[in-house]
Amino acid sequence: MPETQDNALMRFLNEKLVPFSTKVAQNRYIQSIGQGAMGLMAIILVGSIFNLLNTLPFEPYHAFLASSGLSGVFGAIYDAAMNYMGLFMVASVARGAAKSFGHEELAIENMFLALMGYLILVPLTANDAGDSPGKSELLG
Repeated sequence: MPETQDNALMRFLNEKLVPFSTKVAQNRYIQSIGQGAMGLMAIILVGSIFNLLNTLPFEPYHAFLASSGLSGVFGAIYDAAMNYMGLFMVASVARGAAKSFGHEELAIENMFLALMGYLILVPLTANDAGDSPGKSELLG
């Protein structure tokens, strides 16, 4: 009996879900977002490593970091990697879109245009809905 249920489930997945997921995977816009997210993996990895190095639970190590000034350096690298993630994502998705649409020669121009649009649309003041980054926090 379980064998027929497995066959029915597999038949349903092959008939209904596989064609839909294939269409979604072949969508150029989704491919652009996927390529952009994959491009961020190195930045995420670097930020995560420096966060790990800055927060190891070993008191003598923390004392060494504080006395040598490495704690601030590690924190700055982590902050740069994580706080500018929006900028990195926009640039990476724009580059992926240029590749996905077959215009690799326009990747740099596409990245600059996307970054300019992003920076124009980012709110630079706080509003009633919540806090937004100030200009000095956004641009470093």
